[in-house]
Amino acid sequence: MSKNTNSKFDFSAFDADPELSKKRHISVPPPTGQIHIEQRPNGFTPMGEIETDRQAYRALTQGRMRWWVIITSWFAIAFPPLIFAFWAIYNSIPVLASGDWGAIFVIVVLLGATLIISSLPLLIVIRATRAKLEHDRQKKTRKWVTNPKRR
Repeated sequence: MSKNTNSKFDFSAFDADPELSKKRHISVPPPTGQIHIEQRPNGFTPMGEIETDRQAYRALTQGRMRWWVIITSWFAIAFPPLIFAFWAIYNSIPVLASGDWGAIFVIVVLLGATLIISSLPLLIVIRATRAKLEHDRQKKTRKWVTNPKRR
């Protein structure tokens, strides 16, 4: 790419002549689109409920929730699917011990689906707890670093 150095226009005239300096201006066009303001989702519509849940889970997994919310989420979100998974395993033990290969195959597939589905809320709460512990540890480290009297 070569620069065009053979310019016939003399830019130094703008600085020398005050009349030309007054005429010089730069116009910046206004933004063409409107500013997008994200509204709070309406929890009464199906998609609004999904958006509300997404925002709550995001705040939970980033460690921004209080400890009482995380402990409550263990009881409300994690333990019911965990108890259901243990119940399903307990009730499938007689079928697994029966020796019928067709029933064993069906039970193993159903147990796999049950364990996968029940592990998702558990993973969310585990991630939230780890994020909260990390957030508190970083906050404690920042206090330690910024407060020289504690050394």
